[in-house]
Amino acid sequence: MLLDKRYRSECHMNGIKVVFPSANRYDSLLKQRHIQLLGRSIDLTFLLTQRLTLSFKKSLETVIQRFECVNITGVMELQCLLEVNRLTHELLSSFLTLDNYESLVNEVNHSVSSALGRITLHIFWELTYDFLPHYCYNGSTNRFVKTQQPHVNETTREKMSREIPDVHLYGTRELNQAYDIVINLYRGFVGVQHFRTMTRLLGYQGIAVVIQEMLKVVKNLVRKILRKDF
Repeated sequence: MLLDKRYRSECHMNGIKVVFPSANRYDSLLKQRHIQLLGRSIDLTFLLTQRLTLSFKKSLETVIQRFECVNITGVMELQCLLEVNRLTHELLSSFLTLDNYESLVNEVNHSVSSALGRITLHIFWELTYDFLPHYCYNGSTNRFVKTQQPHVNETTREKMSREIPDVHLYGTRELNQAYDIVINLYRGFVGVQHFRTMTRLLGYQGIAVVIQEMLKVVKNLVRKILRKDF
């Protein structure tokens, strides 16, 4: 539903078939509240709600952890995966009483009582210790590209501890490959699209926190440079 229709049609014209999950009558099962099983009445909707809530948390945990393992260009994939989860939550909420989506994201992001969540921390870390020292502005393309200078130290990041199931990303292997081709177009540079996505993810409070902390880092660097010169 979120994959661009023109992109899908061009793939089909070039003989690339993006397989979509077949339609099923899940709505009839989701509406069942009382099922008789071995003489006992079971609230199927309640049990599904519990398990789907856990599945959402696992999926969101995978999404944020995946972002924490890449550079700042990963905000594009993060936003895309969050939208996939949001749409899934919206469709299921038509039949089930699920927890609020923003509450689920805040719980996994550790930002329930503060704007300084995992996403904000990683954006600040990447902007401060990777983007500022490693990227330079290209005036012809209006983009920031990574420098090729050998003296710049590479930033180290954590790696995913396990292989990610397809169901925790876009659903199937074919859809994962299709979306990866789209996201790969945004991985070689940092441009307007990335900054717009960062502002949406951070929000007003998050932007204020990131700018405030980055100013502190810049001031400390300037002080160190002045001490060395004098």
